[in-house]
Amino acid sequence: MENREQLNRDLEEALNNDDIEEVYVLYSKLIKNYPTEYFSYRNLAEYMLTNYEEFMDTEAGVEETLVSVIKKIKSGQSLCEDQFLANLHLYEYKLIDILTEYDPAYFDQFSGAYQIGLLNKVIELDPSNIDAYEKRGAIFQAIGQKDQAKADFDQMAILLNAKASNPLKDEEILKTVTLAVNQEINGKELEACRNFEKILAQNTNDTVKKVCYQALIRIYGKLHNLEKVDEYQDLLDSL
Repeated sequence: MENREQLNRDLEEALNNDDIEEVYVLYSKLIKNYPTEYFSYRNLAEYMLTNYEEFMDTEAGVEETLVSVIKKIKSGQSLCEDQFLANLHLYEYKLIDILTEYDPAYFDQFSGAYQIGLLNKVIELDPSNIDAYEKRGAIFQAIGQKDQAKADFDQMAILLNAKASNPLKDEEILKTVTLAVNQEINGKELEACRNFEKILAQNTNDTVKKVCYQALIRIYGKLHNLEKVDEYQDLLDSL
C-alpha cells in the first residue's frame, strides 16, 4: 500500500502543475489504497466535472476517462450512507450527463430511466436537494412528462423559498422563477429566458443564481444559441 502522505504531496504538486493525467492517476491510487475515504471520491468527481474538457488531448480521451471515473464513483457508493451517498449519486448523474452529451450512444448504458433513478435516490436521501429536483424536472420535461416536470420545478421553488434571506423580495423572485419554469415547459423558451434573466438582474443570492444559470444553459442549448450557453456556463463555473 502506497503511503498516503506521499500520495497527497504528489497530488498537490500535480494540481499545482495542472498535470491532469497525473492528478487522475493519483486520485485513482488514493481510492484504490484507501477505499473507505469519501473525500477521495468527491474530490475526483469535482475535479473531473470542472476539467473534463482538458482530457480531450489525452491518450484515454474524455469519454473513456469519464466512464472510468463513473465506475470509481459507483464503487464508493456501497461504502457511504446518508448525505455522503446522496452526493455520490448526484456526482454519478452529473458525470453521465456530460458523457451522454459527448456521445448519445451511452444512453444505451445509462438510460433516462437510470438517470431518473439516480436522482430519485438523491432526493430520497436528501429531500432538500434543489439541484436534484431541477435536474430531474429537466429530464421529465425532455421526455414529455410535463406534470412530473412541473411538480419537480414547483418543489424546487418551495425549497428556494425556504432558503430565502429576504422573504419579501424573494417572494417576487420565486414567483418569477415559477412563471419562467412554466413558460419553458409550455414551449415559450424565449419568454422563459427573459424572466430568468430578469431575476439575475436583481442581484439574487447564489442559490437562485445557480438555478437560473442552469435553466438558461438548458434553454439556450435547446435554442442552439451556443454563445449564450458559454456565457452562462462561465458564470455558473464562477459561483
